[in-house]
Amino acid sequence: MVNLIFLNTAILVIVYLTDAIVEYGSLFRLSKFLRLKEYQETRIDCEQLDYPTFLFLKKNNFLTRLFSCPICFGFWLSLILTFANNRIESLPTVYLSSLFLFFIFKKIYGQDV
Repeated sequence: MVNLIFLNTAILVIVYLTDAIVEYGSLFRLSKFLRLKEYQETRIDCEQLDYPTFLFLKKNNFLTRLFSCPICFGFWLSLILTFANNRIESLPTVYLSSLFLFFIFKKIYGQDV
């Protein structure tokens, strides 16, 4: 169960606290699919804009709203991870623990909570 907590936290940190999606999207030539050029142009005007928020602003639908919210995305990610590992009974522990660790990491990383 601890490995699921750390995996969930790591994914949340990578998605919300780094530019990994943008960097790897560029590396693997997914710029057009991920709208990275438009994101980089928009980011010139607003430096604090992160990629999940950009998607939410440009294409407001269920998936982009889900992806732009770490609490929502964390829940569904926890659900998928616990279900895939036949540990569905540990969903509340995995979800709450990974969110707790994510927000602690976010605070240490220097971003507002």
